[in-house]
Amino acid sequence: MLLIETRNVSGLLIQAFAIYDHNIVQFLQVNELDGTDELYRVGEPVWTQNVSFDWDDSMQNKYIPRGIDVSALTKKYPQGMFQIRISFRKRISNTVFPPMPMKPLPRRRSRPI
Repeated sequence: MLLIETRNVSGLLIQAFAIYDHNIVQFLQVNELDGTDELYRVGEPVWTQNVSFDWDDSMQNKYIPRGIDVSALTKKYPQGMFQIRISFRKRISNTVFPPMPMKPLPRRRSRPI
């Protein structure tokens, strides 16, 4: 289970990049655990999942704890490590912005020719 907190979204795109067990030492030669340098030399993207969440207006502007089931990923790739990328699209954002007050544009003075 991958535990996260969301705010004002009704879904996420989860992507996993596998770093195979025989390449972990090579990866760590040029990276910290959260690094991304030369990632394509030691692994590859292996899993993508769109996740939808229940949403109602009472959740607006609150951090909501969520759990994402990644057991399918760990069953298929039991060795190595993963870099998990989490993103969202604008269409699943539930952020409500207050209307912006419209200011009149300043009048331009015309210059005589």
